[in-house]
Amino acid sequence: MERSFSEHQHIQNRTQNIVIVGGGSSGWVVAGYLTSLIREKRLPDLKIILIEAPNVPRIGVGESTVPSMRATLDVMGLKEKDFLKSADATFKQAIEFVGWQKGEGHRFYHPFDRRTVMFPDQFRSGWLSSDRSQSWNDYASAQAHLCNRNLAPRALDWPDYQSFLPYAYHINADRFADCLRDEFTARGVDHVMTFVEGYHHHENGDLKELITADGQTITADLFIDCTGMRGLLIGDAMGVAYQDYSDWLLCDRAVAFPLPYDQYPTDKLKPYTRSIAMKEGWSWEIPLQSRRGVGYVYSSGFCDEETAAQDLASLQGVDLAQVTPRHLKFRVGSRDVFWKNNVIAMGLSGGFIEPLESTAIYIVEAAATALCDSFPGTADAMPSAARQFNRTIADLYAEVRDFVNLHYVLSRRDDTAFWQAASHKDRRTDTIAELMELWQHKGPSNFDFPYTMRLFSAQSYEHLLYGMEPKYACGMAAGTAQITTPPDVVEMVNKGYGSLPEHRRWFGLNNRMMGEKS
Repeated sequence: MERSFSEHQHIQNRTQNIVIVGGGSSGWVVAGYLTSLIREKRLPDLKIILIEAPNVPRIGVGESTVPSMRATLDVMGLKEKDFLKSADATFKQAIEFVGWQKGEGHRFYHPFDRRTVMFPDQFRSGWLSSDRSQSWNDYASAQAHLCNRNLAPRALDWPDYQSFLPYAYHINADRFADCLRDEFTARGVDHVMTFVEGYHHHENGDLKELITADGQTITADLFIDCTGMRGLLIGDAMGVAYQDYSDWLLCDRAVAFPLPYDQYPTDKLKPYTRSIAMKEGWSWEIPLQSRRGVGYVYSSGFCDEETAAQDLASLQGVDLAQVTPRHLKFRVGSRDVFWKNNVIAMGLSGGFIEPLESTAIYIVEAAATALCDSFPGTADAMPSAARQFNRTIADLYAEVRDFVNLHYVLSRRDDTAFWQAASHKDRRTDTIAELMELWQHKGPSNFDFPYTMRLFSAQSYEHLLYGMEPKYACGMAAGTAQITTPPDVVEMVNKGYGSLPEHRRWFGLNNRMMGEKS
């Protein structure tokens, strides 16, 4: 049977119908944006269908987000406490990096809080000219201090999404997708559970219709590909090639498993993600309300699946025979273009960069926002909208690739063949090579970046540079003056200590679950 959309409507030149292929967090975030910002605000007759393959295995180990998620949830009209419960979510204020540099116990945060930057930057100069006996984190970030005390970024009785601190979330990505599915099917998204088995094109190369396993023919004016790394529409149907990033990023595998608190208690509910350097890559720890999600991102050129699973189990102090590892393969890179004709790739179908800085869902948020900003009301508007969209998303993938690359090439670890290869100067992207040369003589600033729609500010680079490798400190040797924490940082820390609850208390987690005596 043919489902609702006709050839006549396509010829009329109006964008009236959208099909999203693929569910999960990517598909439902896109459906949520289009419903909230386009159909409910501008085009009430817009039809949105989301086709989701049934019985697809789920990983379910947790996922991190960045502070933009607060605005995303707010725009979609979700209540924060309902979301936290539905997605098994906790708060996130930073990423802690452990062991990424030589030296026993080396650790630092990439926190979310940002200071007001003046020119000249007397704040940074104060630290650079001091004895640097205090870390850059402790000097520059109130949020680093709050993370050390495992505090939540907001109190229980504050209004939704309100805090004097930026924050994000740790989420169960599958439960998050289900939360969005329930919300937006109730608000009019047509949810179809079936497999796409074929497709046909118009003479001009546009995608015309999809053929499903249950005999439906589904046509649309605009198709959005959220089919994951397969890229069913953007790759198979539209023939868009894939750019390989493996010259700069070596990791191409992961192994993961969940650790429920009732079986594997832990001492604290950390309000941050952990990234722990390992022999052939790095391990993540993501705390949810019911469990920790842990995984190991590694390079298959230096490690096999069995060894990786055992190394992760050993790190976590668990018996590998008592957990069920999930092994994942991925290819780092991105599409040559993300919008071709009337097909747009979002999420993994557009590209993948290892989740070292929790960017996967953010890239979907950014792509969905960009689409809504330049939504093509007619077919005539698509070429110009596509050009702008492709520039924006290509810049974003390049930015994330470069920032992740910087983590590796800053490291002075040389204890394994992997780290020797990953940190080699030949692994630097062209952009990072230029910036590393520049930053030996000056600190990072927003003048160093060519476009304004950035995820990572100059202060993100500061935390990475001065946390990983302080020699990138404007070419300045440490001084002799004793360091003192700036008054505004002290004021913010004291405000947090006085008003913020312990993170686990926010979610009512008891002593026994967290591995403490009652």
